[in-house]
Amino acid sequence: MILSRIQRLIVVGPRHRHGSTVAPLEHPGDVSTTGGGWTLWGVLAAVVIPILFGIVLIPFRSSIEQSVSLLMLLPVLLMAVLGGARLGGVAALSASVTFGVVHTVPYYQLTIDEPDDVIEMVILLCVGITLGWLIERGQHAIVGSGIRARELDATSTFLGCIGTHHGDALVEDAQRAIETLLSASHSRWRAGYRGTAAPVLTSDGSITARDHGDPHTHRRGDQLPEVVEIPVGLPPREHGRIVVRSSGAVVSLEERRAAAIVASALGRQLDGRGALA
Repeated sequence: MILSRIQRLIVVGPRHRHGSTVAPLEHPGDVSTTGGGWTLWGVLAAVVIPILFGIVLIPFRSSIEQSVSLLMLLPVLLMAVLGGARLGGVAALSASVTFGVVHTVPYYQLTIDEPDDVIEMVILLCVGITLGWLIERGQHAIVGSGIRARELDATSTFLGCIGTHHGDALVEDAQRAIETLLSASHSRWRAGYRGTAAPVLTSDGSITARDHGDPHTHRRGDQLPEVVEIPVGLPPREHGRIVVRSSGAVVSLEERRAAAIVASALGRQLDGRGALA
């Protein structure tokens, strides 16, 4: 809980409002997961935390002389986990400079007498940056795997209802699948509605400002609009639209495409059975 709050402060700043993004490690590209973090608070934490950690180690300098450079990797790992590879890189730079200034002779100067200390400082920087990158890649893999599993579960659950559920029941199944995929608070089926009022989710996962406006594509990691319409069926046989009320969550491009696939499958079923009134 404490780490989660620290992470939210680092990656989105103190003005973050609950609900404006999804929880950490939920969507690839989410600023809370990795890769964001270029806030003033994030950079400040990446610089200051290694410095403070190096100062804490000063009383133990003589007894752990051979291990200081390894211990200085701990704040780098912390920042890489909380803020991604970029803040991990900033922390690695700060940690290496702190090590050179505080824990090498002459102390508290920007000069280093021992070549071995210079090598340790460079190794600390390189290892810190590499670890940050590896941690971010691992987080992306874990998050991506979770999203794929959620997409497969929601889509397969709906497709399994085809042939057993019909009419309003099938529409409700599609709504549940779409709400799950888009992390939506709720949705509403509007039979016969063609829509012009809200942004529209298209089959390729993009969001258009309106039916005939210029398309505005939301890249992976973007938030959905407050309200988004998903056409069921293609003109001139569009049966209606599922109007989704967004929860403000960050939704990946793949999840938006999966939601459009569910709506398309529903449209094909309605093509064979006639539109619902």
